[in-house]
Amino acid sequence: MISDQQRRQHDLGATEHPPFELDEHEASDVDKRVDAMVNLLAAPEISRVRPDERRRGIEELDDEAYHSFSYYQRWLAGVTNILVEKGIVGAPELVARLDAVKRRQAADTCNEPGAFHVHAGQ
Repeated sequence: MISDQQRRQHDLGATEHPPFELDEHEASDVDKRVDAMVNLLAAPEISRVRPDERRRGIEELDDEAYHSFSYYQRWLAGVTNILVEKGIVGAPELVARLDAVKRRQAADTCNEPGAFHVHAGQ
């Protein structure tokens, strides 16, 4: 039997836990973008992050992140961690890009909460 200390946050089999919220909802634009990006990264022509790597990236999130992130936020965090681990993107570059996105969002008067925009050349 696996002890609670050996168990990862996603492994809830044979444990007491709150019921799962299984509600149908329309995917947001951000969810759709994350889904598309992750699937492109896994495409054979690109092959930067395999599905098993993405899953490992999600499973290695700390408890707080895992339980506070939405489904697609976990995907994004897991893939980001794998891209950094592989040296495809550096942490300083990510911070700089996120800061630029935040500045654009702050200046955008038509900003949808939680949305992000991709601009050519940035």
